[in-house]
Amino acid sequence: RALALTAMGETAAGRARALCPVRTGRLQASIGHLEDETRTYVGTDVDYAPYVELGTLRTPARPYLRPAAEDGALCEIVREIMAGKP
Repeated sequence: RALALTAMGETAAGRARALCPVRTGRLQASIGHLEDETRTYVGTDVDYAPYVELGTLRTPARPYLRPAAEDGALCEIVREIMAGKP
């Protein structure tokens, strides 16, 4: 299970970095993942990240985390690891 969580976190974080809009690169560089026993978390600690992801009254949303989390490749990683194909 730990291998699957790590693989999912690395894949989702990489995908989020690829989808992240870049102005200075700070937000993109801050995207990472953490794991506990049952979950992997992908995100950033940059204070303006929610405004980029969700938009504001003046700025349209530019999602990068949600599409990364919904990537079908994550399910394939779990299937392969559970089947014993690293």
